[in-house]
Amino acid sequence: MTSVSPLDALRAVDFDGTLHLASVWATPRFDVNGLHAEVRRELLTVLDELASQNEPRSPLGRVIVGSGGTGKTHLLSVLRREASQRGCSFVLIDMTAVRDFPATVLQGLVDSLGRTIDGPGEANGPEASSEQQPQYRTLLARLLSTFELAEPVSRSIEKLEHFSPDRLLRNIALLLTEMSRRHPPETMQFQDALRALIALNSRDLQVSTLGLRWLQASELDTDERRMLGFTRSQSEPFEIVRAMSWLMSLCGPTVIAFDQLDPIVHQLQLANAHAEAGESLPQSVLAARSIVEQIAGGLSALRDVTRRTLLVVSCVEATLDVLRRHALRQDLERFESPLMLGSLPDDAVARSVVVQRLGDAFDRTGFSPPWPTWPFRPELFDNLLGLSPREILRLCAEHRRRCLIRGQVVELSSFAVDEDAHQHGSSPGEGASESGEREVSIPFRKQAHELVHESISKPDGGKSDGSPVPTEQQMLDAEFDRLKSEADPASLLAKLHDDERLAPLLQTACRCLIRECRLPEGVDASVETDFGNPKLPPLHARLRLVQSGDETERHLCLRALQRDNATAFQTRLKSALTASGIAADLPFRRLAIFRRGSVPSGPATEQLLNEFREAGGWLISLSDDDLRTLQALNQLETTQSPAFVDWLKRRGPVSSLEGFRALTADWFP
Repeated sequence: MTSVSPLDALRAVDFDGTLHLASVWATPRFDVNGLHAEVRRELLTVLDELASQNEPRSPLGRVIVGSGGTGKTHLLSVLRREASQRGCSFVLIDMTAVRDFPATVLQGLVDSLGRTIDGPGEANGPEASSEQQPQYRTLLARLLSTFELAEPVSRSIEKLEHFSPDRLLRNIALLLTEMSRRHPPETMQFQDALRALIALNSRDLQVSTLGLRWLQASELDTDERRMLGFTRSQSEPFEIVRAMSWLMSLCGPTVIAFDQLDPIVHQLQLANAHAEAGESLPQSVLAARSIVEQIAGGLSALRDVTRRTLLVVSCVEATLDVLRRHALRQDLERFESPLMLGSLPDDAVARSVVVQRLGDAFDRTGFSPPWPTWPFRPELFDNLLGLSPREILRLCAEHRRRCLIRGQVVELSSFAVDEDAHQHGSSPGEGASESGEREVSIPFRKQAHELVHESISKPDGGKSDGSPVPTEQQMLDAEFDRLKSEADPASLLAKLHDDERLAPLLQTACRCLIRECRLPEGVDASVETDFGNPKLPPLHARLRLVQSGDETERHLCLRALQRDNATAFQTRLKSALTASGIAADLPFRRLAIFRRGSVPSGPATEQLLNEFREAGGWLISLSDDDLRTLQALNQLETTQSPAFVDWLKRRGPVSSLEGFRALTADWFP
């Protein structure tokens, strides 16, 4: 006899059909092989051909086209998994904030090298480890395995990891000598790529930062070049991509996947509305047009820059149409005909999409359903053709929500019945309907947020209209004040701990901001916190506002930056500029750098700061009281109090901070 009630079992089901781009790096939790089977077969055939051949030439690229919810991002996750199993490197280019196409590609390459592949033993190849490790380490292992070493590759990597710069320089020279025997011209041209890869693997912070700076196309001074023998002080982004692609091709094929092209293209589509109205085009639209033209040409050029590399572009059909209009004929010839993702192909696949979600929750909770699709009756899946996976999951999630509100599980035979029943206010306990809907009565255990709270007098900071404040609100007030008094601003401002101590506060601030403010009508908000290489993330948070209808987006990017070393400061600020894509003529993107104290001195830093300011960047100093507020808020959020959201709306702790108020006042009514 199960100890879990049907209602609790249903509550545990994950019907979320929206995947964030970072999920591409994780093994898909739910994957139905029959979904987009033909598209999968074509992509996997290309991967198999790449893995079996040693041709340096890259194949024609592929474009995956589908509307929202058809599974484009999920398919990229599957492709990433399959590529890893075939010994291929995988690079993901996030085009959300593209401004300079080559710089965005390079940023995606660097972020991808630092990604830890989820899932033990996924990385095939010589001496593949069952331990998770960043891609650059897997790549280095594959490269070293091509040499005749006197010891296991894992031991060689461990030594290189701990060598001093002098010993590292000598070992790099030995490896380059051996490589030049096999590939003389390429080794001469691309030798700095090997230096950077080995430096990236070093435990010495100065050495690993040096490798990262070369990969970011930063200018190296004389001492930095001398440390590991770099031949040039600086290279252009596409030249670095070319060098790394050659190095990666020695170890196997590569997949470079592009996603999130749609936001910038949507900005360009606004030009049609202005043109039809006889209006001159805003500067932002002209800037978007320039970026789209750069993307169209850049995607074509990238095939000539890379070796043994499959380019995959994911977008909606409208984006592809715009790219076609802004591309030359020879650009289009670098890609095969689009691979179209449509609705679910048959009832069996639709059923599998739901059964996987239900089975996962029922296994975790120990619940035994009367049939696999319970509480959705088998006949429900007879008429779902034409729907996308996300649409079906959304309908399932809506039915679950209504069951939880009622405190009863409803066995459903038609989504249309579900919509109609609730729109007309069917009451619990009515039994079977004429169309087969049957309600199963379950004792309703009220959740804390559904209890009727005793009203008390308004405490300080309560509603200005004098209405009473719930008891739990008063408790949150007291807990917030206690946490704030115990906060330690000095610890938060430690120079080397931006990513561990300040980043979580900015992420919490974004999540709380969209809860406490009233979003404009038709606007959805989300917060991103995963930006690739955990050793040096380009951003700490991105708040994304999406307008339904025209799908235009606004982005607010945040990063804490307390480093006093000029090189470290420049490296991080440059990454933030690229990842945010801000520009004076792109007002829908914003970047705020949070810093206490003066910035490092020097002409290079000043030049980069001028670029930051001219692009519209914000440099914000948080007071001790601001830091105390954010630290207390970060801790209070973890309590998961049912009254927390209402408390945020009443207190407005983030929107009342001067820096955040200045950043967002014109974006929130």
